[in-house]
Amino acid sequence: MQRSYSSVQSRLRTLINQSGRANCPRPRSEPKRFPAVDLSCGALSQASHEVLSTLWFDIKGHHSIIRRSEPSLLKPEVELFLGAVIREALICLPPDSPPTWKRLSLSRIRANDAGVDSGVARNLISALHYHGFLDLFVGYVGYSGSFQLDIHAARFGRSALLRATRKTLEASARRGINLNNLYTHFPSLR
Repeated sequence: MQRSYSSVQSRLRTLINQSGRANCPRPRSEPKRFPAVDLSCGALSQASHEVLSTLWFDIKGHHSIIRRSEPSLLKPEVELFLGAVIREALICLPPDSPPTWKRLSLSRIRANDAGVDSGVARNLISALHYHGFLDLFVGYVGYSGSFQLDIHAARFGRSALLRATRKTLEASARRGINLNNLYTHFPSLR
């Protein structure tokens, strides 16, 4: 049996008038378990330039960066992206509580927002992870537990959880950067 558009609208109006509103299922919103990453970064300090130069010296020879024909010099847009990633990753290591994670959706990174596109961001983050500057968790996290996927087997573009390692914290501490002055050295634009 086919109904016309007007008969469906009429039936809907009748339901609304009878019960005050139609019995539609309410959308269930799940609480955010991990905060999203802010990938904007303002002007960097001299200490943050030195930290990022140290990181770049270690990761510039990584196969994913060489394959993308990235130059051996650190471009300003790449430096700002790395600064934002390091800032967000260092926030996850509070000294008086257990480490937390930040959620990163690589497939949603756009060059006009972050300065680099999702492919460059994926390669930079995988190089930072490979050289021990970032911890990555790629998998599924639910209320009943977590299921980690092998990074090479996973679709790395969907969503990943990241945080800094002690190696990154020590490299920042050598330049006088800690959690108290983090936004001074790696400022956010938001």
